[in-house]
Amino acid sequence: MRSLTAILALAALAFPLVARAASYGDELRIERGKELAKQWCASCHTAPPQASDAAPSFAAVAQQHPPGQIRAFLAKPHGTMPPLELSNEQIDDIVLYIETLK
Repeated sequence: MRSLTAILALAALAFPLVARAASYGDELRIERGKELAKQWCASCHTAPPQASDAAPSFAAVAQQHPPGQIRAFLAKPHGTMPPLELSNEQIDDIVLYIETLK
């Protein structure tokens, strides 16, 4: 019983460190997503008020589309979108960034 208590106590102490590390990792991925969005998308999907109905702002995309739909759009560009050469990880990073704009 004492060893179980000790394990639970150590886990409780370690949890904030793990949560902080995950948060830091997410912050890095969001920053990468922001840079990729600037590189691949910002020439059409600009910030308001320059955004058009044809190419909504990133914030509008975040409000109007769930993450899965954004991933699908990036994986298989549609309409007037140019062909994108993004890895699945890059797509996930862009989606994480766009989701922060809700």
